Parts: sequence; C-alpha cells; structure tokens
Amino acid sequence: MPRLVELGVETHCVSRHPVIGPAGPIWHNCDLSDTEAVEHLLGSVRPDLVIHLASTVTGTRDRAEVLPILQANLVAAVNLMSFMAPTARMVLAGSMEEPTGSGDPVPGSPYAAAKWAASGYARMFGALYDMAVVNLRIFMVYGPGQPDRKKLIPSTIDALAAGFAPQIGSGERLVDWVYVDDVIHAILLAATRSECVGAQIDVGTGTQHSIREVAEALSGIIAPTISPAFGVVADRPLESSTLANIADTRRLLDWVPAVCLADGLQLTVAGDLGP
Repeated sequence: MPRLVELGVETHCVSRHPVIGPAGPIWHNCDLSDTEAVEHLLGSVRPDLVIHLASTVTGTRDRAEVLPILQANLVAAVNLMSFMAPTARMVLAGSMEEPTGSGDPVPGSPYAAAKWAASGYARMFGALYDMAVVNLRIFMVYGPGQPDRKKLIPSTIDALAAGFAPQIGSGERLVDWVYVDDVIHAILLAATRSECVGAQIDVGTGTQHSIREVAEALSGIIAPTISPAFGVVADRPLESSTLANIADTRRLLDWVPAVCLADGLQLTVAGDLGP
C-alpha cells in the first residue's frame, strides 16, 4: 500500500473493520465474503487494478474452521472476480500450500484447499471471460512487524526476546522463505507486465531452509545462550515441502529475490526489536 501511494497511484484499501489509516489511501469498510457489499464497493470505486491480499492465513486442520476459511479465502476471491470490470486486472495472492504436480494431489489443510480452488476460479475467469488475472503462488513470507505473532519467525523472536526457549515441533520441515520487500516488488511487477497475464507464478527464492535452521539462526542473533526446544509440539499432518520455480518467474516478471535468508532475518529482528 505505501509503495502504491509513493508511485502516485490512487489507492483504495479494504478492511473488515473500520480503519483510521495513514494519509494517502482511501479506506473502505467491507467484508469481501458479502456478495452485495462487494458488488456495491466495486461499482462505486471501479478500480483498474485489484491486488487481492485479503485472506485468513492459517495452517489449522480443525474441521470447525473449514467453512470460515472457505468464506474468507474462496468466496471473497470469487466475489471480487465476479464484479470486477472486464477491463480490470487482478493480482491474486495464491499460496505455496496449493498442491501441484501430476496425478491427483490432495490439499493438506482447509486453507490450502480454498487457495487451490481460488486459483482454479482465476483460470476459469481468464479462459471463459477473458479477465486479466495473475496468480502469484507466494511462498513463506517473513519480515519485520508481522501482525500474526503466532507464526514461526515472530513467535520465535518474541520468545527469545522475553528470555524463553521457543517451543517448536521437530523442525525438520524444509521451507522456501521469502522476504516481504521481495514479495512487494513481485506484486508490483505482476500488476504491470503483460507477459504474466493468465500465468501462475511462484514467488520464492528457489532455496529451502529447515525450520530448525531458522529458529537456531534467530537464537544466534537475539539470545545465543537460549536453545529452541524442538520436538515439544506435534508437527501438523500433511505438511508440504515445496520449492519455488523461479526460472519461470524470472522470465515472466524479470524478478529475482534480492534478500537472502541471513540478511532477511537480521532485518526482521532489527525491525521488531531495534538495533
């Protein structure tokens, strides 16, 4: 959002709850899962570009969360695509959790299923209605000021800063971590480049590091005398371990990640805790 304002773009932002935001963007209070509200919003604003980042991001396997996640992550996306102007473009924030590959892949969580379905709708809107949709399959984003402090990196930072050993699972899962500024750059490119319309594009680094590596690196930066406690939390079932295909990303977006994990973790700690 700040980057769009800096570029001089008239920027409208949407929140489920009333927001007193910074100067520059125009804020709207709207639940994107409410079909009538979305129709009214898009009819009023008539955007040329929709960057759809709104989502309930969770790895929960709780059956009670299936319907809320469906509404927040699938219905909201389909509502937007249904009422966008035919000439508008959408950049859809997909997820590394979406299953890929041949055969009959199975999504590992309600979140993965909803994101996977939203990508399918985006392809359908593109093929059937000639809508300009770009689906960015975004990998594990991290950076300073992450609002959800239950995620691995912010929760580990908070625990170490408070003098406690972070409580973590086995730590064996391999993850493609990508710094938030690199993701913002990819989104802005996807919003303007014609070559990427209709494509599903990975936004990651093309390298993997285990959860154990990341937790131990944060410990070394913040509290070298505290060791994370591994194996005290159960690993979630059906966890994926995927790797971004950045060769296609480079070709379609002329984008490569600029921030390596070591530097990104240093920047994240400095942003959260100060130098």
